Order: sequence, then C-alpha cells, then structure tokens
Amino acid sequence: MSSALPDDVKPVNANTGSVAQPVKEPRRRRVASALRDIKDILTSITGIIMVAVPALATLGIGVAVGHSIAPAPATTVTQTPSVVAAPPAAPPPSSTAANPLDGKQLGAYDLTLVSGYSAPIGTNAPTQQQFVVGNGSGDLYSDPNYSLFTVVGTTNKLFKLTDNATPTYAGCKATTIFTGGIPIVTGTTFCLAENGRMVGGTVTATSHVVGGPSTVGIIVWQDS
Repeated sequence: MSSALPDDVKPVNANTGSVAQPVKEPRRRRVASALRDIKDILTSITGIIMVAVPALATLGIGVAVGHSIAPAPATTVTQTPSVVAAPPAAPPPSSTAANPLDGKQLGAYDLTLVSGYSAPIGTNAPTQQQFVVGNGSGDLYSDPNYSLFTVVGTTNKLFKLTDNATPTYAGCKATTIFTGGIPIVTGTTFCLAENGRMVGGTVTATSHVVGGPSTVGIIVWQDS
C-alpha cells in the first residue's frame, strides 16, 4: 500500500505532534551554488574586458564598460622643419698660399761698397772675404763706369721706389718700377728681390772721389 499523503495533508511530527516543516537546507545550497556560478561568470567577463581594453586601445579604439565602442579621435602631429644655417662660403682657392712669416725682418745693417766690387746681400753684413772684384758673384755690384748699383746674375731683380720713399716690405712688394741700375746718390732708395728674401736699400753716403766707397743702409725681410 502506498504511504503517499494527499497534497493538502501536511505530515505530522510524531514526537511533537506538530506539522513538520519542509527541509530547507538543500535549497540554500542550490542558491549558494547559483551565486557562485554567477560570480564566476562575472569574473570571467571582467577578465575578458581587462584583456580586450588594452588591445583595442592599441588599435586606436576607445572602450568603456557599459557604453558602445567608439573610435578614438585622430591626433594630428605637425612637425616643424628645422632650419639649418648654411655653412659660410669658403674663400676661393689661391694659387699661392701666403706664408705667415713673409715680411718678417731678418736683418739690418750698413753696407759699404767700393766702386768696381760686388758683395752678397744676406741676413748679415758680408765679411771681408765675400767682397769680390767685378760682377761675377754676389748680389749687388757698384758699377764704376756709370756710378750705378746693379744686380749680379739674372735671378735678382732691382726696383725703384716712387719719390725715393722709405723702403718697407709692403712697398717693395707693391712696386713695379723695374730698373737695370740705381744711381749712387745720397737719399736714393731701392728694393732688391732675391730668392726667399726682399731687400730694401737707402744710399746714406757717397765719396767725393770718383770710384770711392758708398754706404747703403740695408734691411732684409723674409719673402716667399
């Protein structure tokens, strides 16, 4: 025989005589289990959102939870071109570079030269042994026939200075008054261009005797 009770009859507790209450513990477990499941689902969704947001941000797409996805506003970057100053123009090449030592004074002395003799003109006054008769050697020759100073050889060049100006390196480099001889007259000035040197000369004394000695003030500069 079946022991099932009708639906409208409540079971009675045999000990207390009261109506037995339905067992609620299994229902609580089901609710707790459902809540845990919901929590797990929410945690999974949160994790997906946390991963997706940086990825979408990298692609320029803005993401906000609870809002629709909208593209990030485009950013315009304007680059100002830098201005580079042009380098200074190089000076035109010179066929002959100037020597910074040109014009440096190498020596100064008085030279006494007897008519008919020649002597070398260097940085120091010539010694007695360096004076020779005739114009076969040396640099400057006192010509007895014309009372002139002339150059020895073909390498040296003799120049006049306008109005017998005081010899200077710049003046000697600038003059173009070539001459074959300088009159042996007190106050006369001249320039003598040698190999590697420029010479300025001033006649300071002459002899009253024909063919006598004459004195010249000599200044020697370096010249390329």
